[in-house]
Amino acid sequence: MLDEALTLIKGLWTQDRFSFEGRHFRVDDALGNPKPVQRPHPPIVIGGVKPKMPAVTARHADEWNAPGQGPQEWAQTSARLDAACTAIGRDPGQIRRSVQIFLHPQNPEQVDAELASLSAYRDVGCQHVVLSFYQPPDVALLERCAALG
Repeated sequence: MLDEALTLIKGLWTQDRFSFEGRHFRVDDALGNPKPVQRPHPPIVIGGVKPKMPAVTARHADEWNAPGQGPQEWAQTSARLDAACTAIGRDPGQIRRSVQIFLHPQNPEQVDAELASLSAYRDVGCQHVVLSFYQPPDVALLERCAALG
């Protein structure tokens, strides 16, 4: 469904009129105006690690984001994305790689461990990190995180 939706959205963003018939969506000679300012379209970020996601990501994404499951697991999923890109003739380097790290400020040991893992993510090809706080962080933690960038 996501694959079809992104095909449809990108078609509406980039063509004067667009027709599409899939399993989940159908449009006939549709007009999608106003067109986005970004060319060819706004960046598409796809998140996920399920088995079908590398192929969908390879076809549509400008950035791939995966939940922090550990640097080695992240790297294995990233390698599956590389393979999916190669299978369709897309340069895997065209897709920015990112991870979402979940932080629990009420558990300083968990925060320390997750922040310590960031260099390992970088070492396996992660280019961007999204920090998600499960409780409001204090100023000291925000400053600590800002200093990592």
